[in-house]
Amino acid sequence: MYIQSELSFLCRLVALKSAKRHHDWLEQQGVTLSSEQAITIAAVADQGELRQGDLMGLPYLNS
Repeated sequence: MYIQSELSFLCRLVALKSAKRHHDWLEQQGVTLSSEQAITIAAVADQGELRQGDLMGLPYLNS
């Protein structure tokens, strides 16, 4: 159980760092988004069409 929790945390951290990079690029282009919006857009871009429940099941958005 502890390993699963740590792995989930690590996955979320990696996803947030990646989203931060995208977020910074968007800001340089003049687009201002919240971190959550940037993460959601990146998830949809990576996986295509997603339902709201699918998004909320992703490790970095389910908290």
